Amino acid sequence: MAEMQIKVADIQQLTTGIKKFEFEAVDGGELPEWQPGAHLIFVLDAHLHNSYSLSGDPTER
Repeated sequence: MAEMQIKVADIQQLTTGIKKFEFEAVDGGELPEWQPGAHLIFVLDAHLHNSYSLSGDPTER
């Protein structure tokens, strides 16, 4: 599993219960390619990990 530091670039409230988050690399580099069904695991501290599925157009990185 590759690790990298990313930051939130934009947040949009799509519906009452759904938010869209856009991310960018902290170092300003390009984010890696991904496939539908891929997911991210956010490690916030040693005991707090959250997984999120990726959706959208993989060519829009």
